[in-house]
Amino acid sequence: MSANEVKNAELPLFQKEETKDEENSPSPCCLKFKAVSGIVLALGTGVLFATATTLVTTAEVHGIPAFQILFIAYISLLLFSLFMCLLKRENIFTIGGKNIAILFSMGFFRWLAITFQYYAFKFLPVGDATAVLRGIAPVLTALAALVFLNEPWSWAEIFITVVNIGGVVLVAGPVFIFGEEEGDRKSVV
Repeated sequence: MSANEVKNAELPLFQKEETKDEENSPSPCCLKFKAVSGIVLALGTGVLFATATTLVTTAEVHGIPAFQILFIAYISLLLFSLFMCLLKRENIFTIGGKNIAILFSMGFFRWLAITFQYYAFKFLPVGDATAVLRGIAPVLTALAALVFLNEPWSWAEIFITVVNIGGVVLVAGPVFIFGEEEGDRKSVV
């Protein structure tokens, strides 16, 4: 018997010898951990966004203007981000010309979106504003990906988009569809 045959004979049944490629690939256990970690992080993000939304509404109830809330929020974001970059020893000044334009555009649109969101909380119940925002954002993102990135849509995605928009309309409860009654909460539309 050769040395390789002896080595394979010592392995338990249904277990094959690992090659160098398999040694570098993650184990199924590691992949499951990553999937669960992603779900836990996404749930944590939802909880943190809900907490931030509640704090914004509380601040507005106490008379703090929306732009003051935004200013403090973004200064905090800048400081925490700077701290993390320093902690990870990342150089934040080595960004190329094309990339800097993309990043500043992203920052501007994110600032504008958060500003609109905070003002929406001022005029609407928080649940309605959040439902409309979280309901329509995936649809608009998918449409932007279709138009700008040429990502195809399947019939299932088209159907889900229609259902999603229908749900947003039901949450918004526009007066021209549902009518208006005395004592009703404010309609979103």
